[in-house]
Amino acid sequence: MSTGMKEKLQALPEISKLQLINILNNISGRKDLILHETVLKNINHVVNIHDLRSCDVEKIYKIDLNNISIVIKSDIGVIVTYDQFSHIKTLCHQVSTELRRKENIKYHFVIIPAVTSAIEILLEEEGLYGLVELHSFLWQPIVMDINVISLELPQIISGLFLKKNLLLVPGLAKSLEHLFALFGQPMNSFIHGEISMNIYENVNKACFKQTPSSDIDYFIMFDRSVDYASVLLTPTTYVGLLDQIFSIDNDVIELANNTSINKRKDTLLKELKYRSFIDVSNYLKEKSRFIQNEQNKYKNNMSVPELKQYINQDLKSILELKKQVAAHIAACESIVNNIGEYYAELSDLENNIVNDIDRSECYQHISNMLLGQKLSKEHVLQLICLLSYYNQGLPVDQYNEFKSDYFNIYGYEHLTTFHNLDKHKLLTKKSTMNITDTINAQTQMLNTELKTMINKLKSPGDAPPSTVSRFYVSRIIELIVTHKYSVDNLCKLFTSNCQCYSNKTNESSSSKNKPTFVLCVVGGITHNEIACLSSLETNLDVNIVVYTTNLINATSFMQQCMP
Repeated sequence: MSTGMKEKLQALPEISKLQLINILNNISGRKDLILHETVLKNINHVVNIHDLRSCDVEKIYKIDLNNISIVIKSDIGVIVTYDQFSHIKTLCHQVSTELRRKENIKYHFVIIPAVTSAIEILLEEEGLYGLVELHSFLWQPIVMDINVISLELPQIISGLFLKKNLLLVPGLAKSLEHLFALFGQPMNSFIHGEISMNIYENVNKACFKQTPSSDIDYFIMFDRSVDYASVLLTPTTYVGLLDQIFSIDNDVIELANNTSINKRKDTLLKELKYRSFIDVSNYLKEKSRFIQNEQNKYKNNMSVPELKQYINQDLKSILELKKQVAAHIAACESIVNNIGEYYAELSDLENNIVNDIDRSECYQHISNMLLGQKLSKEHVLQLICLLSYYNQGLPVDQYNEFKSDYFNIYGYEHLTTFHNLDKHKLLTKKSTMNITDTINAQTQMLNTELKTMINKLKSPGDAPPSTVSRFYVSRIIELIVTHKYSVDNLCKLFTSNCQCYSNKTNESSSSKNKPTFVLCVVGGITHNEIACLSSLETNLDVNIVVYTTNLINATSFMQQCMP
């Protein structure tokens, strides 16, 4: 990535800070700030306490979904929350209660990413219209890693893809406008998916009269629904497994016994995140031996000057390294306890599903895992959805049997879960009308076309072994870089919901040796996909920036489908 592009990415938090400060300064008077717990974690990337104090913020309160209670000491309360209808409705009830107790309080709702007509109607129904002022806060993407930026918007899967809440589209389009205002108009764009096309059309109307871009050579945008398989596959990388088992929440991995790993600060994780789990175990053993050897030096009759030097220069770093190694060993033990016994078994099962080997045996394997409760309720759903997804549904008898067994074990409240998975077209009954249909025709075309080409890519020694071969997005980028397809020709691989744009006037303006790709994922991207893209970035000598609505894993995806 060019230095100029890095500087622009680092400017994003500053833009968000100015937006929030402007909102708070427009609310005159001393005020208390009330933050949704997830907002509180993310807002630390945007502003600090000093910035908030300069806006006359007296106190800061945290609320969570399970225990919402609003009691403030100032006469003005500013509630910052996401556009989650049920949550805002609960907030309205609490505000109504507080207004009955203390009439002279004034409340403001700051909604991320934007105030919608549904929220305005809700305030009217709750009798708060005019009593509560609404403000939109479309913060800029948060820099999650060197080349990963995320809007960190929860519930995108359930909101956009499940409930078809298209009120979110204008806010996402506005965010993309800001990105193009920062980096300029892309030279080539490849858009795949109904929602992505909707968003891009909104952007197209607003900002495609901008000056040519010297930053973005290729802009690729797609719906998560285009490639659910990459989410459903069990992660092969260490960071992917950490996310699936513990859920990385705002760069922090919470382990047992009040132990945590900070994704931004932990030097070991930066080294290990894209390695396979076996490589991580071996690496930690080597580090443990290194620490032991360093501690033995201390015991071997050092002279006083040597002892002083050791204490002043080496001891602190050794103790910090020891702490980090202990945390990662604890994390590895938890991963082993969770799925370690079945990891090789899962890999074989998933490979059989992807390669269409013995479907009946695959189903029986998953059914046995369900009945034996070998995996979590989310993980077993992840596997059955993968089988259904690659086979365009399950035979009716298998579907009904699995559904009945799942209800008997986990309860009939999961009727909603199966209904939602059916709406996603992830867990469906196979119709007799489509038995002879091709399996996932669009993805299959790419698989057939690219298997030979992708196998030619040589991953670095520490790259995860199976990441470069499985993911849709990496294949699209690889096709373009090797000049197998132009952006226009890529659209011919797909029958619908695909558009391409080429800004021919800009082609001569790029003199960079490395082409730059900006990949926009509507609905979230997994850590495994990011690992794959990082490997491709090195192998193909390109720059790749990932811009996503949120980071996702199979567990969080399944939980958004559950009641």
